Amino acid sequence: MKKIYKIAKAELALLFYSPVAWLILLVFTFQIGLVAVNITEQVIRGMEQGYRSAFLTNTLLAGRDSIFVTMAQYLYLYMPLLTMGLMSREYASGTIKLLYSA
Repeated sequence: MKKIYKIAKAELALLFYSPVAWLILLVFTFQIGLVAVNITEQVIRGMEQGYRSAFLTNTLLAGRDSIFVTMAQYLYLYMPLLTMGLMSREYASGTIKLLYSA
């Protein structure tokens, strides 16, 4: 277990060594924040129009257009962007063949 922890720690350190990864993380956080504000705004507008208010937490976290659903959709875009640098480093160092055989 200690070896796995050391390998994971080294890989995450390499992943977030690049400023591109930090920029992607910042943009992702900003987009999810905008989604949360948009959902909250929709609930407040509905309450102003006289609709019975739903639970805000339920709408934010478990609704059809909740934060988690939107986050999963954004992750399909951002995960390849984050792992591109790792794959190019594996190709450059020649360790990709070791990964293929594992």
